[in-house]
Amino acid sequence: MVSRLALYLLGPPQIERDGVPVKLDRRKALALLAYLAITGESHRRDSLVNLLWPEYDSTRGRAALRRTLYALNKALASDWLAVDREVIGLQPDADPSTGSGQALWVDVAQFHQHLAECEAHGHPASQVCPACVAPLTEAVGLVRGEFLSGFSLKDSFNFDDWQLLQSEMLRRELAAALERLVAWHSRQREFEPAAGYARRRLALDPLDEGAHRQLMRLYTWSGRRSSALSQYE
Repeated sequence: MVSRLALYLLGPPQIERDGVPVKLDRRKALALLAYLAITGESHRRDSLVNLLWPEYDSTRGRAALRRTLYALNKALASDWLAVDREVIGLQPDADPSTGSGQALWVDVAQFHQHLAECEAHGHPASQVCPACVAPLTEAVGLVRGEFLSGFSLKDSFNFDDWQLLQSEMLRRELAAALERLVAWHSRQREFEPAAGYARRRLALDPLDEGAHRQLMRLYTWSGRRSSALSQYE
């Protein structure tokens, strides 16, 4: 039987194990789990200490890392971490040939997988074809808010810098996906869904004048003149 760990990071962070919410008492445990999941790599202990406890010396930092690993393993109630004396990562996915093991699902990875489906359609990345619509819709539907919304580490500027970088990259990718959906639905004269995606696009950057103009056009085309005037104001 496959045990499933789901990480919802595109918004306020949530963790579920086999559909049951997991509560982590240590913020550093959540930060460590998110970092390992997003990077998809194993990392040396000293590197993780520098990320999460930049002001600690090696001895104190490694002790803090051991306590965090213990708390994380206890909360997850399984061997999700691949740990040795120097390197820490996440266990590989379940073996499909046996139907047993563990499976890690991360909304960020799923978001990127949906976007990647459109790369094989033989057109520039800025364009959209009929086959793009479903994966683009699925991708933007995964996003509940900013990456790790409401979460930060007050004593780790290195992690905060990494989190900010990830958030900015994901925001740009989301904006591009929303723009493509607006373009598609506009061409189909489906102005209500186009306006919905345009509003989400505008929310990412309320100072974007082009996004305001786009939304005004969509309101006008759909016969919502008062909404277009309100948007102009």
